[in-house]
Formats: sequence, C-alpha cells, structure tokens
Amino acid sequence: MAGRGRGCGGVSKPQSYRQSCINKRSTRLIGSASDDYIGEGTQTDIGSLATAYINNEVLRWAFQRAGQSPESVAEKLATTEARVNEWISGEQRPSFKQAQRIAKILQIPFGFLYLPEPPKEQIPVVEFRKLPDSSRKMSRDIFDLLSDIEFKRDWYRDFRIEEGFDELDFISRYNADQPATLIASDIRSELGRASNSLFVTRKNFERFLDEFIRAAEKIGIWVMRSGVVGNNTHRTIPIESLRGFAIADKIVPLIFLNGRDAKSAQIFTFAHELAHLWIGESSIDTGDLSDIISTGDQKIEKKCNAIAAEILVPSNEFVHQWKHRIELNDQVDEIADRFSVSRIVIARRALEQNFIGDQDYREFYLQEQKRWSEMDTSRIGGGSYYRTIPSRNGRTFTNAVAREAAVGRIMFREAGQLLGIQPSKVRELYERNSA
Repeated sequence: MAGRGRGCGGVSKPQSYRQSCINKRSTRLIGSASDDYIGEGTQTDIGSLATAYINNEVLRWAFQRAGQSPESVAEKLATTEARVNEWISGEQRPSFKQAQRIAKILQIPFGFLYLPEPPKEQIPVVEFRKLPDSSRKMSRDIFDLLSDIEFKRDWYRDFRIEEGFDELDFISRYNADQPATLIASDIRSELGRASNSLFVTRKNFERFLDEFIRAAEKIGIWVMRSGVVGNNTHRTIPIESLRGFAIADKIVPLIFLNGRDAKSAQIFTFAHELAHLWIGESSIDTGDLSDIISTGDQKIEKKCNAIAAEILVPSNEFVHQWKHRIELNDQVDEIADRFSVSRIVIARRALEQNFIGDQDYREFYLQEQKRWSEMDTSRIGGGSYYRTIPSRNGRTFTNAVAREAAVGRIMFREAGQLLGIQPSKVRELYERNSA
C-alpha cells in the first residue's frame, strides 16, 4: 500500500493529491511568515535602495493583528519609531528590504503588503464561527494555533473515516437543559469503563490528570496539551487568553488544554470540556468560575462548570467530607487534596451547598485569582522530546501519523509536517512510542 495518500474528503487518493492538501496550509496559515509571494532571493543591494510601494492600510492591519507596537518593530529594524509611524500613516514608504523584514516580524507573507485591502480572516475551526462576537476576538497566536489544529484535524478525520471508525454516541448525548448530575454521572460511567480506578483512588494532580486524559483517549477523544503555538517555544499561550477548548465532532472530538496552566486548573478545564462534548457544544474557554449566576450567552458555560464540578467532586461525597467547624481555608485545602482538584472548585461546591455565602466565595475567588497570577508558569515541564511531541499533538494522533509513515502509507515529509517535527525524527518517535 506504499504511495497511498488520504484525500481531503476521506477518500483514498493518489499521494500527489494528498500532498496538495498539505500544501494548502501555507494559504490557510498566514501567520507562518512564509514568503509565498516574493522570496528572500531578491538581491539585497537593490532591495535596500528600491522603494516598496506597499499599502499602508494593510500594514496598519498587520501591526494590529500581530499585537506589535511601532516602537518594538523600529528597534528590530534599527530605525526610529517616528519613521515606522510614517510608514503606517502612508506619509513615507520603506525600502524593499525593510518591507521584507517587516513582513517577517509581523508574520505575514510579504505579498500581503501589496494587497488592495486587508484580507478578511475567517476563524479556522468551523465549529467556532457560530460563537458570539465577543468570543471571536482572539490573538494572532491563538488564531495560528487553531489553524495548525484544523490542518491536523482534516487529516485525522479522513484517517478515522477510512479506517472505519464509528461515530461516538456520547457526543451530543445530552443538552444544556438536562440535570448536571445526570450528565456528570454518565461521563464518569464512560470514563470508568476505560479506567476503573480513575475516581476510586485519587493521586497527586499530575498523576490524576494523566490518568484522566488517558481514560478519555481510550474512548476515542483526541486530547492535546500544549502551552505554545505548534512547537514554537517562543510563541507561548497566555492562560488568561486561553485555558482550553472543545470541538464536539462525532468522529474526532477534540479537547485542547493550555499546558502552561496549573495542573489543578487543567483538571477542572478538562472536566469542563468533557461537559461541552457531552452536550454537543464546541467552545473556547477561559475557565472563569467567578460568575456562577450568569445567564444568557453564559448559560452553557454555567452548566458546563456545574457538570465539571459534579464529575470531579460529586455532591453527595462532598457533603460527607465537609466539616462545618473548620476554618474555610483549611477546609478547602483538605478536601481539594482529597479530590485532586483546585481550591476554587471546592469553594464553588461549598457555595452551591449553601455552606458559604456568595460574598465569601467571591472574596475567596479573587484571592485565588491573585495567587494564580503570581505563580511562575513560564517553566512548565518540557520533559523528553519524544514525550513532549505526543503531548502537544495528542498521543492518539501522533501514533496514527507516525505509524502511517512507518508502514509507508504516507511520506515521512508529510508526517513531519503534521507533527511539526523534522521528517528524520518521525521513525524514532514511532519506535520509541511503540516499544
């Protein structure tokens, strides 16, 4: 079966057709800083003198999209902020060479600067396009992260269809109007069949999170954990912008977790995203637990928070553990350790049971929020390269891609593009993870 490729629509196609699907990535992911229009091969002696008649409106858009200031770009170009502002306003124009460097800094194809108007970008993941406008305002890094994931998902979905993978019946099994206890019980039951010890004996945060994820993977959920865009460690994902998201696809349901977040927070986010899958609502989440009485657009988020809390800390078990005469902080610490969850989850459960008042909860939440903001999340455990890559891409996806390359059904170059690694690393990755 060597040379066989997988088509964009799930039908087996010649290898050249599959490669054309891969090549579409450069037009989809415009944050790749590729020089698709005019390359670096231009002679620099001429380029440094020739004027680049770029569209300043596109340049202004590129600055806003990249979140870059004229000052920061001026420093990288060894010029003045005033000069950069003149380029943005259209009063002056950069040289050809300067324009090329600007495109690289702002991470757009060079040719975009000559477009008649700024391009209209569409959110890469179709399931997210129906979200309220307030949820669509995302940073360039998150936009590019979603583009990269959609590129991977296209392949993985085709792969599963061609392999005869059945639709998962637990996706969209319930709706947001049904009781949180009912949905949480079903989630615990499904995961319990994959790991009968998952909710029986809790471990430390790291071990519980790993077992939690592995149980979900065993029932067909694709789980990615990463704190960076692709494998670019210079493009980190702030937790205040994104804690996680879920795509409720019956063939390739996906949960993404921001690996920079605290392990206890990732545990709750994961449970929250599982709830989204069970009620069939894709979502991008910041993981905010402060407004527990929100309505309207936040109705689903409120329900998923309630489901997540019930998954991790069932109300009947929580009531049994609560001791009314112990000081709140000590009480929260003790029960949080017992269930391997964050302190906020326990405080929220206490509020729901009327063990503490609304004001007590809000004060506690603000204190925890401040404590989290002071935590150093810049050094998350990278670990072994051959463990980091499966975590970032998802173990099931990584194994599928590497195996297809190892047996000759796709090219190693294609596998490298899908995993974001050098083709030469793919075989060793496969062998290490198959041992």
